[in-house]
Amino acid sequence: MKLRIGGAKMSEKELKSIDYESYFFENNIKQIRSVLILSTIMYALFAWVDKVFYIDYIQVLHTIRFMYVIPFLIVSILVSFTPIFKKWHQTILLLDFLVSAIGIVYMIVIIGGNNLYTEGLILVMGVAFFMLRLKPCSAMFATMIILSTFLILSYASTSELTQFTGLNLVFLTVFSIIGLYGAFSFDSIKRKQYYYETELLGKNIVLNKEVYKQYEDLKQLHQSSIVSIAKLAETRDDYTAGHVNRVGELSKMLALKLNDDVYLKNQTDKDEFVSVITLSSSLHDIGKISISDNILNKRGPLTEAEYELMKTHTTTGFSILKEISDEIKNNVFLELGMNIARYHHEWWNGNGYPTKIKNTDIPLEARIVAVVDVYDALISERPYKSAFSKEKSIQLIKEGLGKQFDPVIGQLMIDLAVQSNDEELFGFIEK
Repeated sequence: MKLRIGGAKMSEKELKSIDYESYFFENNIKQIRSVLILSTIMYALFAWVDKVFYIDYIQVLHTIRFMYVIPFLIVSILVSFTPIFKKWHQTILLLDFLVSAIGIVYMIVIIGGNNLYTEGLILVMGVAFFMLRLKPCSAMFATMIILSTFLILSYASTSELTQFTGLNLVFLTVFSIIGLYGAFSFDSIKRKQYYYETELLGKNIVLNKEVYKQYEDLKQLHQSSIVSIAKLAETRDDYTAGHVNRVGELSKMLALKLNDDVYLKNQTDKDEFVSVITLSSSLHDIGKISISDNILNKRGPLTEAEYELMKTHTTTGFSILKEISDEIKNNVFLELGMNIARYHHEWWNGNGYPTKIKNTDIPLEARIVAVVDVYDALISERPYKSAFSKEKSIQLIKEGLGKQFDPVIGQLMIDLAVQSNDEELFGFIEK
């Protein structure tokens, strides 16, 4: 199977390799940088070997050490803090290995015979094979160059291979074989682990999707059941057919029209809010299921006692939804629904019910439904009145701005009504 990336076709194997390199880099960059820093410090500190054991060669040894190798390593460390390092880290680390190792090869050859820097070269190779995480192919290429340089310089400086040179070359070659084998093995293990984790993660993602789908299906069932109860309460009122649906639709339109700053001030996620407000707003009158038909369908004004009983639909609705919420934790649909049921009759100036809170103490969702609910009641026929025209309804909402309604949300409701020709949602226009 071939996959197209950036216009070029790549096999799944090649794609996995790219993914692995990114994973490898992201998980090892700090460790690689720390090894570079430590190696640079140690390379400098080993200058004491020059001074103690090879004082006759100290000038040339310090020139190799401090004029060539260490400046190159310092530049590599600085580059490791830039985006360039992510793309070119293997090349940079390969050059670090070559410069450091060839610098020591020069020291070995200059001093001659069997000297301490043979062990120093083995140390540099070990760092490259196991700590800098060079690719095995890069490590092999660099090792061939280093051993060839050692052989050529040794022969050129002595015109013949001495016993010590031959032994050093044998030991370095054997160490290189062992080190390269270890590097290959380490790389293979890491790749297999990465592919295994990737495959396992993929299976977990599939499993999580199935679990999530079941959760979403169950949540949808719960929401549908609760909304059905709300609509059942609506059917008991002869004059509010379609009220729940219209309130839901208008609430979503208002929520979409609200400025992002409003959601920021209310510490609310706009996308999530908009996605649930339609259903949540339909729960505003769910408490009316406890109100008698005689009061719901009474023609003419309610008595004071009947009105006080009617007002209890806010607290009753909240209690119904609270009991359900206690069983279904962390459900935004229910959380908004509870606030709407309880507070959608609160007024901006504090003269509403049941708690008489005011201004932004009233939850955002309740402030939205408050104006929507009243507007739909105005354009609809009720037992106590005929349907008002769009113009009259807009005028009454305007009179309530800053008193009954949030002035910003109320004005948006007016703007929506003025801009729309939908008579079902916004009422009939006077002829």
